[in-house]
Amino acid sequence: MMKKLLLLFTFFTMSFGFSQTTIDFDASATWIGYMNVTGASNFGQPWGVPDLIAIADTGANTLTLSPARTNDLTTGWFADPGDFLGLNTMEANVYVQDDALITTNFTFAGYISNATLDAAYTQKVFIKVFNSDYSAVLTEVSAPIVQGNFSVNYDGATAGAAHVQYGFQITGLNVNPGASFDAQYAALGNVIVTGPPASKVWDVGNNGGGFWPVNPGVSVTTVIDNLGLFPGSGVTNLGEVQAESSARVFDDGFTSVNRFKLNGGASPTGFMPTKRYVYFAVTGACTVKVWFRTGGSGLRTLFVTDGTNEVGSLGSTDSSANLFLQADYTGGASNLYIYGDNSCNISKIEVSANLGATLGTNDFKAAIKTNLKAIGNRIYLSDVSSNTEVNIYSITGALVKSFKTNEDTNFSFKSGLWIATVKTEEGAKAFKLLTH
Repeated sequence: MMKKLLLLFTFFTMSFGFSQTTIDFDASATWIGYMNVTGASNFGQPWGVPDLIAIADTGANTLTLSPARTNDLTTGWFADPGDFLGLNTMEANVYVQDDALITTNFTFAGYISNATLDAAYTQKVFIKVFNSDYSAVLTEVSAPIVQGNFSVNYDGATAGAAHVQYGFQITGLNVNPGASFDAQYAALGNVIVTGPPASKVWDVGNNGGGFWPVNPGVSVTTVIDNLGLFPGSGVTNLGEVQAESSARVFDDGFTSVNRFKLNGGASPTGFMPTKRYVYFAVTGACTVKVWFRTGGSGLRTLFVTDGTNEVGSLGSTDSSANLFLQADYTGGASNLYIYGDNSCNISKIEVSANLGATLGTNDFKAAIKTNLKAIGNRIYLSDVSSNTEVNIYSITGALVKSFKTNEDTNFSFKSGLWIATVKTEEGAKAFKLLTH
């Protein structure tokens, strides 16, 4: 029987895996259902995917997840057949199993277009790694389901791994299947999973989708509505959104009431920026459009690059001019980067096609340099270049040690297998540590 699984380290697994291969959500994949039941009844067994309830629509490339409704109204399921909620906690797992991935460093990614499921139901996206007879979960990485893009990463380095599953889990009380409860059931909401939209508009100048209110910006790498923001070392205000003194009207009629500020130049190496940039993933050719203005005196230029080559650029000496940059990308799967050689203020970004799932910074070149390793009974933190927070957890998720530092350090530690997170001004990443 499949064991009930622990939700481990959801706050970092979503954004900071070490990706080599990305598996995008695909509704046409071979989805499998498994239900764990605890309460008045206790068992675990395979269930049909629709029985979970999980509905795959291959035409729309969506998977809709809802609370389980059980047809059995006996005392093992309901205290009274007229009750809306039953006696059992249903852990519904819908997943793809691919045992060829046991030694593969991969990221499972996609997009949550709707996340209205009642908060009484826990919900997560996961990768689970089992031993040969499924008696033990050797590794689980997971993230809570929230609207927007998601990604979870498995490093392919679990000893004894025999089976790999990636998918979704909804946990909560069983619901009465009676038609008289349909309205209450609908009010519980659902989760809709899909791949990233083929095209995308980030209307940062008008708080598009509610994602871009007036705010002071970010100091650590953040992915918002599938758009990545990378501030870099010492930057605390990338993406600061300020109200314009008066609405800006561009030549095509687009009007922006706010401005999204880069607040400085990107200090690129070649065409790879090192700070103050935004980025997104694409799976192929597309057109990128940016509505913007420069942020001060002198010639200032905004760039779109793939990290190696310039895709397009536009500059101006007039900081009051409303500018429009169109850049045509003809390459394959890549991250595209938008940055300035000095301060620029963005009003809108549009991608015409082939948008991918944008991942955290450890999935591409700008990973943080701070390192953590164990040798014998000592743990060594090295290459510290900014304020750094370290948290060390047991394999069951209990916090064992936490500290902050701004310099390299080392210390003795008791024997065991540990998971540690290191968070710096450049971003964050996770480590497995074995002390003895």
